Amino acid sequence: MSPVCPVGRIHFLFVKRAGKRVFRPGRLLSPIIFLLLLMARSVSAGPVVLISQVVDGNLPGGHPKGLELTNVGNAPADLSLYKIGKQANGGGLLITSWLAGMLEAGESHTVACPQVEGTAQWESLFGPGQTADFFPPSVAQINGNDALFLMDAASNVLDAYGVLDVDGVGLAWEYTDSYAVRRSSIRQPRPDWTASEWTIKPVGYLAGFDLEGHIEELGAGAMGASRLGWHEFAGQADRDFDLSDAHVSFGAVDADGQGVTTRALTLTAGRALQISLVSRIGDADVFSLSNEMPLTADPTHPLELALSFSPLTQADQDYAAVFVFETDGWPGEFRVLVTASTPGPQDLLFYEPFDYEAGALSAVSADWTVYSGTIQDPQVSITDSDRYSSLYEANLFPPSGGRLLLDETGDRDLRRDFETESSRVYCSFLLKVLQVPSGGNSFYPLFFKYGSNGFRARLYVERGVAPSTFNLYMDNREIIFNPVSDPEKVRGLSLGSSHFVALRYDKVSGEAAMWFDPESLGVENPPVPFDTDSADPDYLAVPVDQLGLRQDDNMGALELDEIRLGLTWASVTPTSPAPVLNASVSALASFGQVQIGTSSPALLYRVYSRFLQEDAIVRAPDHFEVSLRPDSGFAAEIALPPPPPDGLSTMVWVRCHPSVTGSLSGEILHVSAEAPLPRVGVQAMATSDLPPAITVSELRIDSPPLPPGIASICGSYTLSGSNLTGLLSVEVTGPFDVSTDGSVFSRNLEMAPVSGVVGPVVVSVRFSAPGCGEYVGTIQHTSSDATPRLIELSGRAGLSGTALWSIYE
Repeated sequence: MSPVCPVGRIHFLFVKRAGKRVFRPGRLLSPIIFLLLLMARSVSAGPVVLISQVVDGNLPGGHPKGLELTNVGNAPADLSLYKIGKQANGGGLLITSWLAGMLEAGESHTVACPQVEGTAQWESLFGPGQTADFFPPSVAQINGNDALFLMDAASNVLDAYGVLDVDGVGLAWEYTDSYAVRRSSIRQPRPDWTASEWTIKPVGYLAGFDLEGHIEELGAGAMGASRLGWHEFAGQADRDFDLSDAHVSFGAVDADGQGVTTRALTLTAGRALQISLVSRIGDADVFSLSNEMPLTADPTHPLELALSFSPLTQADQDYAAVFVFETDGWPGEFRVLVTASTPGPQDLLFYEPFDYEAGALSAVSADWTVYSGTIQDPQVSITDSDRYSSLYEANLFPPSGGRLLLDETGDRDLRRDFETESSRVYCSFLLKVLQVPSGGNSFYPLFFKYGSNGFRARLYVERGVAPSTFNLYMDNREIIFNPVSDPEKVRGLSLGSSHFVALRYDKVSGEAAMWFDPESLGVENPPVPFDTDSADPDYLAVPVDQLGLRQDDNMGALELDEIRLGLTWASVTPTSPAPVLNASVSALASFGQVQIGTSSPALLYRVYSRFLQEDAIVRAPDHFEVSLRPDSGFAAEIALPPPPPDGLSTMVWVRCHPSVTGSLSGEILHVSAEAPLPRVGVQAMATSDLPPAITVSELRIDSPPLPPGIASICGSYTLSGSNLTGLLSVEVTGPFDVSTDGSVFSRNLEMAPVSGVVGPVVVSVRFSAPGCGEYVGTIQHTSSDATPRLIELSGRAGLSGTALWSIYE
């Protein structure tokens, strides 16, 4: 029988909605193997809230008016952690923090103007059980040229409909007497409005719609995505796509520069999908996609991909490349990861990672055959309880596929034949004992074998003295029911722990050896074995030619994985390849002009790493910050965790936060003691010459009942100015006054900027009605060359002694 020299395997992995992964294991390929991995962005773990619809109706008063929020994540969202901001006519930004309650995953919630007459009328429009937060007019009184923003607790913009400081009249995002719905495929918020993410009805679309028309279009009668409060976002079926011939082998590829090969792959999408190549990571000179981008795939026009494999230049080396794509119509990317290695050492007789479908081993693999027993085989297991669905040892080449379960449900023994003229054979494997032998003190699950009686180097598992422990030892005698009376043992091991074990048998001397969790792997000569055992003089050495697995009704339960049979120590102890650390780009786009003391919007790149055992450090240059999140956690330096088991990249966000003016540039460093040092260039222009701006925050007052003539309790808002060239003036009209210290109130304030900056200053506001009736007023904020910011106020003092008032823009 000719020796088989497998050196790897290939998998196809597609990450679906909510992070569910469908794993299709590949079969053993030879002599060069690829790992092909295709990923579509999944829903973030946890809540993900975004604006999913905005409406400016055409019923009396321009109603219904409101916006819809949807949680497209996979965990409930606490709405009290979010705020809503409105900017009317491109003017002052008004923010409210009155959201409350939990928004379940997949559900929507509506924020509405209170002129709709309560829950009954709302349900008549939008369906039974559909309620809304009826906010004061200050927030929900929107017109079709007003921008809306979803913010976090610190008033940072998370998601936007419209553009900050811009009046929407005549622009692409205007929705006057109309509405706009977020596309069902959008699964992440964006702080900058993007037209391609929205379906926008023309201006005036709802004009002429009566109540029944509004109900049919937006409410209980709606049959599509326009039904307010019931946003539909893309489900799993909408994101399915498939790659043909996922198990790719380029055949024999010599390491001397010969054997260029191209494979044609077909991507079939369940809907129209446009793909553009953004970047390539890793060995782009070895692997490439020859297609011109962008390309389009859909159910009737599959996307043809030509994957090229260039000549290898070094033997026994891994090559890898990641292709990062952006797709039109849904956020995110998929990428192709290809890993190749040249043929491994020829002294490796076989390698068994149990990379099969779940089931009886002899049924899923022709290499293992039955030699005794009648009940169930050992079973291949591909559950997710271990990394890669496999047993794992940190210093070994990362495993793949499943693992083998031997337990008391069967009594069938299997063998795998091999053929060699060498005098010595080695076997290594990963072992996890789940349950100690239940019918006796010990049991042997693995051994060398020759013919019907030549059992050698049997590995024994023995019940430990302490509960939930086991001992491990080896016996090399022919008499299998009488192990050595006092062998060397590894004692007191914990159940459920993984261990690396190696065995050796000398066909000339008959000596066997065992290693347990050895420190020296991948070297030419083995370390000193944990135990050696020569056969009895009465029993001659045998020319073993089989590796056996035993399963019986008294053995307990254990798992085996990553079995290697070879002729040298190095062949059965392959260490992990060199660590890899790389970045998706060598430089980011310029951050443009950034005002000193403020933070720019964050830009994203990806870090690709493999085989790192320790954290790497991502270190930003002066005036720049990095984070593993788009909206928080920014610092000059962060730890980059080891790569996830699926080998995909880690996203890193970068922003500029300058403290000096002028041209800024530098490099983000990725520091690791194990891998080369990739760099990502960054640049920005820090300035204090941006246009003058006045900013006012949310203004809210909760006043208890008060008779006319008595000042209310104070509300407050935050006022700030930047790049101002003159005084910042605050002028009040109506029965209202303001204060910056909470004690001295007036109707006029002036604030002198320091280096163009005012504040932030907390301004207190109070209301004092001179008598019963309706009152209105304003707070006007002005400064030279800055756009004025106006807050409109209204109040009413009742004859009954009740003071009611609201403040809105």
